[in-house]
Amino acid sequence: MALQVRDSSIEESSRTRRDLAVLGRDLGLEVSRRDLSSSTRRPVAASEECPVLGCDLCFSRAQRWRPAHPSRTVLAMPRYFDFEVTLVLPRRVWRRFLIHKAATFADLHLAIQDAFGWQNHHLFEFRHPGDRNKVIAGIPDMDEYEDRKVPDAKKIPLKSHFWGLGLQPPSWYEYEYDFGDSWLHEVKLRNEVSLPETFKRRLLDGERAAPMEDSGGEGGYERMVSVVEKGEDPWDELEHVRSWLGDWNPERFEVEAARAGFDRPAAGKPTRIGSLRVQ
Repeated sequence: MALQVRDSSIEESSRTRRDLAVLGRDLGLEVSRRDLSSSTRRPVAASEECPVLGCDLCFSRAQRWRPAHPSRTVLAMPRYFDFEVTLVLPRRVWRRFLIHKAATFADLHLAIQDAFGWQNHHLFEFRHPGDRNKVIAGIPDMDEYEDRKVPDAKKIPLKSHFWGLGLQPPSWYEYEYDFGDSWLHEVKLRNEVSLPETFKRRLLDGERAAPMEDSGGEGGYERMVSVVEKGEDPWDELEHVRSWLGDWNPERFEVEAARAGFDRPAAGKPTRIGSLRVQ
């Protein structure tokens, strides 16, 4: 007596074929098997899909073989650098924001510009702390005879230098904007986070107003503070400076208004401002 095998083409794994052979031998039967082309098909629960007609043992074995839980593809959430940028001034002026980990130093430059209200009218450089000659990124000098080479910020990814907290290279760098006024910023990596939403950058927090563009560096900042808070100008141009400053106040920073001009959602994806809680 021989077990009948369906005439239709069946894809079956080598393991299942071995099981059928063992089953036939245990029952004292001769099992006729076809040379099946694929070994990738998983046994299924429906009895009509069993390769042996009316074989309850084969059906039961297929049931036991099923994985307890079907495999699932887990998609990684987007990752972001959490930066805190501080202007080097007598009063602490700082901004904190998230930027996508795939960003470049050019993207970081523009984020700092918008976070502090700079106008992007001058040159800039990112450097190793305390060493003006160790330039990481900036605007390259097109003069072929220039000895001091500046890597193009558009071609340098952030992740090539910010590897993580406590790792080398250092977790913070120096950013200088406007080589005349020399506005120095400390760019510190606070954390690296994953979020279930996609965006380019997002402002989290900050404190105090940044100086006015072209106001003369740290000395000019102190002069502006003196005019606003004390009504005094060391250069005796009080009314002129007041007119130029308008409603500028060194202690005022409105984070919600700043977010409107800073946040950049990814193309075609909404952003949820205020949905992140950062300790």
